[in-house]
Amino acid sequence: MHPELPLPPEPILTRWGTWILAALYYAENHRAIEEVINTFDEADSKYIAKAKAACKMKGLMPSLTFLKAYMSIIPEAILKLESRGMELVEVVATIQGVIQEADSWPGETGKTVKQKLEFVLAQNPGWSAALDLERMLRGESALSEDFPNYSVQEAASFKYLPLMSVDVERLFSSLKRLTDLRKSFKTENKEKILVVQSNADLLQ
Repeated sequence: MHPELPLPPEPILTRWGTWILAALYYAENHRAIEEVINTFDEADSKYIAKAKAACKMKGLMPSLTFLKAYMSIIPEAILKLESRGMELVEVVATIQGVIQEADSWPGETGKTVKQKLEFVLAQNPGWSAALDLERMLRGESALSEDFPNYSVQEAASFKYLPLMSVDVERLFSSLKRLTDLRKSFKTENKEKILVVQSNADLLQ
């Protein structure tokens, strides 16, 4: 019926952005998907009946409309933050862009999402330090009172400070032998293993 329609994306449980991307897919293709589902026989599977019922949920259209209108900035920002080689100044600007966009999110749903965003950032002491470092890297002197007494060399070394753990996760994924063993490694041995495996291509 709709050969041009790609298969639905599969959200990853621990990746919030993938859930929003999946919801955006259904927002953009809601009518086509509903047409296809309505051709299925409910006697074939209980999940077909559930899918048909989901298409007729009272709050479905308003929720998808809100997501489509306002939430696409979040997975875009997450994808950008997951890229390598970004300077801290650019990383902070990306997050602050989402914060500024949150001011335009209307209704109770927008208010709830904005409050969640503000709560998460407020509970993260690293965010305050990152803001101070970002201001230093831009040559500004308005720092918080509890900012660590870094030397110039130390502060400058934070130029490429990542604010997400995705690079660490990529590293452990690429170092396939560091499965559960990494929990029992001594720090000095782990450092040696990481150096050797990260430079394995130079040894070939």
